[in-house]
Amino acid sequence: MNQRLVVFCRMPGRWREGMQHPQIADYSLDHFSAAQLAEIRRDEAFSLALGEVASPAMVDQLMGNAFEREHAAAAKEAALASGASASPSKGAKGAKA
Repeated sequence: MNQRLVVFCRMPGRWREGMQHPQIADYSLDHFSAAQLAEIRRDEAFSLALGEVASPAMVDQLMGNAFEREHAAAAKEAALASGASASPSKGAKGAKA
């Protein structure tokens, strides 16, 4: 089996590590240095996988992972916002009592 590094970019055209990335591409395992891979992994617009080629099933899986991360972050922000807005009103009621 000839494994490849599959890079999925949620923002096609984004520049990272000296190149503009399409939505999905596969590269030889030695294409990026360890430092470059670390930078790509830190960017939430990217997901990485190992496979023989970029298959439709892999695209679905990577898109799902990106979707879950995006919506988990949004849910966390919403929960924090609702908690923050609830605290001052409770404090205001406590001050009146």
